[in-house]
Amino acid sequence: MNTLVKAANYVASENPVEDIEKISYPGQPENRKRYQAGYEHYFNSLPVLSEDETLEEKLFITKEVMKHLSEKLHQNEWEMPEANDFIRTILSLEEPLPIKDGYKEGAELVVAHWGQGHTSPIHGHATGYMHEEIISGKMRVNTYRIVDDINRVVRPVETTIQTPGVFVSDYAPHNPEAINSRETLVHNFTAVEPSISLHFLPEHTRDGRDNTFTLEEFPALWRDQVVRIDSKEGLYAQIGEVILVRSTNVPEYDDHFIVITGHSVMKTHGFRPQERSIMASKNHSKLLDMFPLTMGLTLLKLTKQAAKAFLMFHGIIVKDKEVIFPND
Repeated sequence: MNTLVKAANYVASENPVEDIEKISYPGQPENRKRYQAGYEHYFNSLPVLSEDETLEEKLFITKEVMKHLSEKLHQNEWEMPEANDFIRTILSLEEPLPIKDGYKEGAELVVAHWGQGHTSPIHGHATGYMHEEIISGKMRVNTYRIVDDINRVVRPVETTIQTPGVFVSDYAPHNPEAINSRETLVHNFTAVEPSISLHFLPEHTRDGRDNTFTLEEFPALWRDQVVRIDSKEGLYAQIGEVILVRSTNVPEYDDHFIVITGHSVMKTHGFRPQERSIMASKNHSKLLDMFPLTMGLTLLKLTKQAAKAFLMFHGIIVKDKEVIFPND
């Protein structure tokens, strides 16, 4: 692959502190718009991506630059906030462009500092290149799909636990049919432990302004819609079955559902079925409260009718022993 493609690069602001103030909103906390100099050359090395014949080469260059930046950031000692608190450090940003009612924000590089327990709002991003990486710590990440564009309503797609490493690094092309300008990669984060993350964003962070969504959760289950099973029965769960889980072995997931996607294999916590996780609601936690833990575990398998409703609600299709999730 030719990694010497000529391309226009991003240009870091020469007056970042002043430019951050131009795009800050009234009352924005100071610890959410801090600036740290010394990383502008990484920003200036990133090519501006577009949907043309050079996209693949430029994306390769972009990922290499982000890799080197990550290696540099790993050498730093970053401030850790108190529990449930959050700090943002901007490493570089484009100079905002004057428009009729103020300024238009550009792309930026950001380090986020997460106090244990802090949860971001459910939010989406503009199209373009996005990079999400854990530098240190552990995060629970929920991804969502939009089910109502007008009212900005989403339903959960999957819950994952992210440890140090890259989990998003890709280019999202412009969608001319999109109703909302910031509906790419709808997700939110919870810091399972104090964490530091690195982000490249196609526009200045919104802090929940005009890019948040309302969550629609699967309805509460009745006791007669579940059957308690033990861990051995869980090992032999069938593809497409749905189980509500509370486990002291994986507390970072909190209460959650699993959708069985394959036969059991060896995992970190032992022999377990292949599955994908989806967050549970407080109403589902109340149901779990009715069943005391046994060896640190409660498994409630949904009845066929309840599982069918669950899969339909979440847009999951089971066909020929294959489980197909939305966004796959």
